[in-house]
Amino acid sequence: MLSKAKSAEVTKRNEGGKQKISTSAKATADKHPKYYPKAKVTCACGNTFEIGSTEPEMTTEICSACHPLYTGKHKFIDTAKRVDKFQERVKKAHAIKQAKKLSKAKSRSQSGKKLTHETKNKSNKKRI
Repeated sequence: MLSKAKSAEVTKRNEGGKQKISTSAKATADKHPKYYPKAKVTCACGNTFEIGSTEPEMTTEICSACHPLYTGKHKFIDTAKRVDKFQERVKKAHAIKQAKKLSKAKSRSQSGKKLTHETKNKSNKKRI
């Protein structure tokens, strides 16, 4: 327990300093956001339902009515066209690879030089 002199000293420091101590009931009442027990949630598929939340209305892309785990249907959810972009890159890479193979085959056939098993092994020999 603080003596009267020390408690008076502590209150003087708190009054003159930057930090103020507030014990009013109003400060604690304004801490929490308003709670909406029947907040409306709207899904991209059109399904709507109510939940308890601090927001009165919400939107979502996937709900239990359209999620593949619950419905058993396979569904691509691709808002940024990532899957299409990836598939295009794969096709381009495959086409480039085929073009390189054809150009190598043409250059070999034009030179008349055949790559035999012995010449392959010569290039793969380890040097000590």
